[in-house]
Amino acid sequence: MCVGYCDVEYRVDANGVAAIRRGGGRGDPSTHPADQEQFVALDKTTIDAAMAQFDAAAFDGAPDVIGCPDCADGGRCWVEVTRDGKPRTVTFDCSSGSESLKPFTDALWKLTDQVKWPDVVTEEH
Repeated sequence: MCVGYCDVEYRVDANGVAAIRRGGGRGDPSTHPADQEQFVALDKTTIDAAMAQFDAAAFDGAPDVIGCPDCADGGRCWVEVTRDGKPRTVTFDCSSGSESLKPFTDALWKLTDQVKWPDVVTEEH
C-alpha cells in the first residue's frame, strides 16, 4: 500500500546515523525518483544514551519475528544488532512494536529523528 519513499534504512554507529530512503511504491516514480542518502553526526553522549537502553537478555530472548509485520499495513520494522561479529535481526510491525524491545527501539527512533529529509516537491501539469 506504499506510495513514495516507503523504504527507509538507518544505520547507527559510534559516529552517528547514516540514512537512505528509496523511492518507489505504488505511486508515480517521477515524484519520488531517486534514492536519497545522508549522514548525521552525533556526539558520543547521545549515542551512548541510546545504546544504554539495549537489553541484551530481552533482545536475545525475542523471537526473530514478532507478531505479523506489515500484515495490516502497519509497516515492517527491524533492528539488527551485531555483537562479537555476529549479527542478529528481530523484525516487528512498526505500528505495534515490541514491548520487550520498546526502550531500545524508542531510543533508536529518537536518534533517527535527527535526520531531516527534504520535502518532496511535485509539479502539477
